Amino acid sequence: ALIENLNDLRGEVIFIKNIDNIVPDRLKEPTYLYKRVIGGLLLKLQDQTFTYLNLLEAGEVSDDHIANIASFARDQLLLSLDEEFGAMDHEEKRNYLFNRLNRPIRICGMVKNEGEPGGGPFWIENTQGEVSLQIVESSQIDMNNDKQRQIVEQATHFNPVDLVCGVRDYK
Repeated sequence: ALIENLNDLRGEVIFIKNIDNIVPDRLKEPTYLYKRVIGGLLLKLQDQTFTYLNLLEAGEVSDDHIANIASFARDQLLLSLDEEFGAMDHEEKRNYLFNRLNRPIRICGMVKNEGEPGGGPFWIENTQGEVSLQIVESSQIDMNNDKQRQIVEQATHFNPVDLVCGVRDYK
């Protein structure tokens, strides 16, 4: 329901606050600062992503452009690229990067994990072998699996407090 409600909004950037983490008045100024910081980061990443998507769509990309776009996807957007990416030809790389970048962007402000129950940010591998950073709820984790339980116990951060979401595409 949240996703559908977000899609009905007319804004291009939407800020969401986790109601479980409302702070007292004396701490509101720092939260306002960090809302602006994550909003600015989203706009910066979104602007660069949209620039790259326009170049990729127009086909105006050299091999150096492809390398720069791939680095941006990995280093700035934290997207994993297929192991076969290096072996793809120029056109396959262009299409692949376009498909990986043409998606909504979200920035999440996280809380330090202090042993409370709940989920958090984890690297997840899907059935196609693609790895991405996801927010996972504790109900999605098999605590009977020793490896998963150990990963959760070593987690440094907790559920997101603030999210800023870019909800429009590059066009």
